[in-house]
Amino acid sequence: GCLLALFQQLTGINAVIFYSNDIFTQGKQGYDSEQSAKIGTMLVGVINWASAMISIPLLTKFGRKTLLIFGQLGMGTSLLLLGIFAISNESTLIKVFTLCFVAFFEFSIGPILWLYAAEIMTETGMAAASLITWIITIVFGLFTSKLFDLLKPEGMYFTFTGIDIVGLLFIIFMIKETKGKSKTEIQFLYSDQKYFPLHADRE
Repeated sequence: GCLLALFQQLTGINAVIFYSNDIFTQGKQGYDSEQSAKIGTMLVGVINWASAMISIPLLTKFGRKTLLIFGQLGMGTSLLLLGIFAISNESTLIKVFTLCFVAFFEFSIGPILWLYAAEIMTETGMAAASLITWIITIVFGLFTSKLFDLLKPEGMYFTFTGIDIVGLLFIIFMIKETKGKSKTEIQFLYSDQKYFPLHADRE
């Protein structure tokens, strides 16, 4: 659970969100810049809400792990394309795939992390996962602009693409599906002990 929280924050979501104002105001000044920033903020907010709403029925149908995998693939692809378009300075496509990246995050690892963590972790574990997310959020809030200056946008996007690939492998090989399992079954998912189902568990 704590590792999943780490990978959630290292998807690049905080860096992309903190940098989104610069993306939407690129080449604009004065009033136009202000309006573009407002439109960008509104679009990100709408995408956040819509994607989270979409994830609810998808979770019921496909389960946690499938959505996590699909989300990682979508985020990784979006970040790769963002890096390529940053090199060629395709501002319109950068805006489009920034929104795509946010959408993939918000219907997968964004909300699913906390649902999954609540299913498999104790209160102490949940607190540790929450602490990890807050620390990384603060770090990115303080250093995002410096990192973009140091690595350039394309360097940041490609770095997060690589991290997302590692996160994808972690999800594929280490995360276990909890959909349709009883509380007792979930307790044994990451245990060395074998679970022998009783009829009462299913009732």
